[in-house]
Amino acid sequence: MSDGTEELALAAMALATCIQAHQHINRKPKKRRREWSRPWLAKKSKNVFNNLLKEMFLEDSRGFYEFHRMSKDNFVKLLNLVSPLIRKQDTKLRKAVSPAQRLSVTLRYLATGESRRSLEFQYRISHNLISSIIPEVCDALFAV
Repeated sequence: MSDGTEELALAAMALATCIQAHQHINRKPKKRRREWSRPWLAKKSKNVFNNLLKEMFLEDSRGFYEFHRMSKDNFVKLLNLVSPLIRKQDTKLRKAVSPAQRLSVTLRYLATGESRRSLEFQYRISHNLISSIIPEVCDALFAV
């Protein structure tokens, strides 16, 4: 091995070590993958609409009125009018927000002026979606 192959092998090993060290130093840290939505938002059955409002609708007309600033009879009439305009289709990825929930979120927003973030926590609907629901429902209300 005196013909230079030993020196060539050492040089190749040194080069490989340098490349490996360089790659390790310059490697960008992996970005933490963001979830598409927050896990607690997926628990749709545990929201104000599915729990409290359905109970109030059946048992407490006054409480329903105070929450929406509208009687449950008027809510049902209004829902029947705007439902065809605000209904969305389910997709393979998720179920659409029901017309009743869309109307409820909008009425709560109009009645109280609560922030979209606050409504997000109550209804378990992302504030981005709430921001698009409110104008859609208001347009439908104006149309009927």
